[in-house]
Amino acid sequence: MKCKIAQVEGPWEETGYTFKIAGSTEYPIISAFLRKYYYQDEPITQFLGYTESKANDMDDVVKQFLEDSLSLFAVHEETGEVAAVRIAYDSRRKMNLTSTYKSKDNLKVQICKDTLLQMAQESLSTRYAESTYAMGFLSSVATTHRGKGLASEIYVRSLLQFKERGFVMTRNFFSSKITMKIVGRLGYEELSRSYLGELRNGDGGELVFEGADPDFYATLMAKRLDTDTDNCIEKCKNLA
Repeated sequence: MKCKIAQVEGPWEETGYTFKIAGSTEYPIISAFLRKYYYQDEPITQFLGYTESKANDMDDVVKQFLEDSLSLFAVHEETGEVAAVRIAYDSRRKMNLTSTYKSKDNLKVQICKDTLLQMAQESLSTRYAESTYAMGFLSSVATTHRGKGLASEIYVRSLLQFKERGFVMTRNFFSSKITMKIVGRLGYEELSRSYLGELRNGDGGELVFEGADPDFYATLMAKRLDTDTDNCIEKCKNLA
């Protein structure tokens, strides 16, 4: 299936899906979607297990991120159901998620993200040294709509959206190898990698994800939007 791009919002030609910018008014349908899919099947969430406390935490921050109008969702035209969601926010929001989260599991995820940031300091102080950027938070495709290219499409449209809004860089933490592969084709560069089974809380502290598979890892990836974005989008048009 081709990845035909004309604009950020609008129909995805000949596929039966339409993409829209998600803002605060879309919070109820976005929350319902995430509770049904992302909070259940994102790789780290699968490992830790679903809890209402964790979902409530995530809902609280997603609700705030939607205020930035940097998020997208896809609607299946025939059924009217939400098929995919991508949440992003403006880095100038300066949120401290460690102090925001109440769930112990979400705090574990934040330890991983903080570790990845520390590991990437050299890149973040040189090639990716931008104080303002579009920060990707999460993405998810409904189970019944997977395998149709929606993940690739929503990331491509996000890049267009970020560029239109004047951002010159975007960052994202990833734990899904499928998504890592997609964004790698779009020109994202891996800045750091943390194997979850080896991650400890501080020097010599307890294992954060005890029992995680040896090859289970998360990454911090980034992409400049003032260089080869258009070329990467052109390549994406032939992604399945």
